[in-house]
Amino acid sequence: MTTVLQPRLRSAAPCDWPLPGGSWATLRLLAPGDVDAERVFFNGLSLDARHQRFHFGLRELSPALLRLLTDVDQRLHRAWVLALCIPGQPLIADARFVADPSQPEVAEFALAVADAWQGRGLGRRLTAHLIAE
Repeated sequence: MTTVLQPRLRSAAPCDWPLPGGSWATLRLLAPGDVDAERVFFNGLSLDARHQRFHFGLRELSPALLRLLTDVDQRLHRAWVLALCIPGQPLIADARFVADPSQPEVAEFALAVADAWQGRGLGRRLTAHLIAE
């Protein structure tokens, strides 16, 4: 999906989000050390959730695709992850946009929410966050 973005980027500071049920999660930029966490997140998605995210039934992330998803410049390709505020817990969502270098105000976005967290409004909140960026 393509959307028009505001040309300026907001703060990259992590922020804590209250979640339904009383838990909390931290929304933060994807970091270079998140490769394994991103792999675990993808492997935890159902085939249906993978299809929703990638538009085909991707069974596993190739090394090249994992590198593409995790080697982001945080300028034209910005990616955020939502992680529970409990050490050692897996990521529960991934949201990103990739801007067109010739028209940086235009971008495609994607997001995925872990199956156990779907239906709680996280996709809507993440989409609003991407648009605000």
